Amino acid sequence: MIKNYTGQYKEQIIEFHERIMRETGAFIPGSWNDDLKNIEDVYIRPGGCFIFIEKNNKIAAMGAIRMIGQNEAEIKRMRVETKLQRQGFGQKILDHLILHAKEHEIERIILDTSEKQEAAQQFYLKNGFHEYGRKKWNDIIIILYEKYLTSKIEYD
Repeated sequence: MIKNYTGQYKEQIIEFHERIMRETGAFIPGSWNDDLKNIEDVYIRPGGCFIFIEKNNKIAAMGAIRMIGQNEAEIKRMRVETKLQRQGFGQKILDHLILHAKEHEIERIILDTSEKQEAAQQFYLKNGFHEYGRKKWNDIIIILYEKYLTSKIEYD
C-alpha cells in the first residue's frame, strides 16, 4: 500500500536513501541530500508529493514529485530496495507520481539518473521517458529524461 510521507518516517527515509544509493555506487555525501531533512517544504507544500511503500515494517520503495514550474515537475528520490527490484514496487511508485502530476495539470515531467544505474535507465525508457541530455556532476555522468503528459509531442 502506498503511504504519504509524514515526519515520523524522516530517519527511515534518509537511511533508506543513503543505503540504496551506496549499493548502486552513486551516493555522494553533501548538502544536495538536505532535501530529505525537509520533505514537507521541498516536496509536499509546493504542490508535489512524497510517497513510499512499506513491507514488513520497512521501507521497500519511495519516490517524490517536486514542482519546478507552473506546468513542470521533477521526479526525485525514486528508490527501490535492491532485493525487491523487478517486483513492481518501482512501477507502483512511478504510476502514482504520474497520476499526481496529471491531477495537478503538469504537462512535462523530468528526472535524472546516473550512468551507473542501468536498471533505472531501462525502467524509465520502458515507461515512455526520453533522454534529452547528459551532464557531468562530481565525476558521475547524469542522464536527463523527460516525458510529456499532454497530447502534443515535442521530441526531436
